[in-house]
Amino acid sequence: MGVILPQTGSGADQAEWQRQGIELAKEEINNAGGLHGLPVELIYEDSKGGDPKEALSAYQKLTAFQPLTALLTWGSGVGIALTNFSNQDHVIQMGIATASPAYSTPNDYTFRDYPSSVSEGAFLADLVFNQLHYSKIAILYINNDYGLGMKKAFSKKYSELGGTIVAEEAFDKGTTDVRTELTNIQSTQPQALFLTTYPLEGAIIVTQAKELGLKLPFIASTAILGGKGFFDVAGNSAEGLLASRQKFDPSDPNPTTQTFTKLYKSKYGTDPNIYSVWAYDGLKVLASAMKICEDPKDTLCIKDQLLATRDYPGAIGKISFDKNGDIQADFQVFVVKGERFEPYAIPS
Repeated sequence: MGVILPQTGSGADQAEWQRQGIELAKEEINNAGGLHGLPVELIYEDSKGGDPKEALSAYQKLTAFQPLTALLTWGSGVGIALTNFSNQDHVIQMGIATASPAYSTPNDYTFRDYPSSVSEGAFLADLVFNQLHYSKIAILYINNDYGLGMKKAFSKKYSELGGTIVAEEAFDKGTTDVRTELTNIQSTQPQALFLTTYPLEGAIIVTQAKELGLKLPFIASTAILGGKGFFDVAGNSAEGLLASRQKFDPSDPNPTTQTFTKLYKSKYGTDPNIYSVWAYDGLKVLASAMKICEDPKDTLCIKDQLLATRDYPGAIGKISFDKNGDIQADFQVFVVKGERFEPYAIPS
């Protein structure tokens, strides 16, 4: 199997956590005898910050001299860019950090154990409109497949609920200056700002918002949570920011969660996070489908078994795939307090 992660550039922190989860799953599978006696072998390639062109080069490298059974990928742009190729070559693609609605394609070789922006966007729209009671907001989003997908999913549901979007501003990945976009937003006088960004750009945004005196509540989607150095840049500028994430608790008494947490902590010396569990579950659910097939390299059989998967006992909880290879997920909210993300109690 191949694994394409952003081992360098933006997302490298997430790639490190995900590689740890993948390696843990691989060891567990192989220690139990592998798949029909065959060991799981993984070849890693670098998408260099989740660049679709780099991911395509990595895919071509992986498939140039050997057949590929399955592929684990990070990033909406990467997943979308490789969809046609994985379908053409009958290679199972498992997105382990892939949110864009555009990745949803029926009855093909693409799957993900990461929730679609459609479900998270709807959750956040309900949070903003019905729980926090902000009826007039602005949106600031990263201009790529992830940001566009989340922005559209949130906007659709928020508008259906009766909310008004007074401004939409986009910024490029890797930007270091969003003062113009923030000034434009400030002039529209929203009650809150919905933010879709990666960690570094998010840290820059909250820092520059504070410099400009922009005193708005910030509500962000999952991707802002996945960086070690977020608070090194943001400092106390992120205080009060809310962010959503699929529910995961390493202390959950669920036996699969406890097994995973124990193995992870023993190997890496710390509790697992959401990115490591998505990666772990992604490989484990793949292996579960392969075990059912007489030939663990029969990708048509693997595809059919994944599409039929219901309530697989993942470390994050039960996993079921619909006809698009998507999952359903429950979400929770975190708030920044004292330069830490802590669980947030949604107002009743």
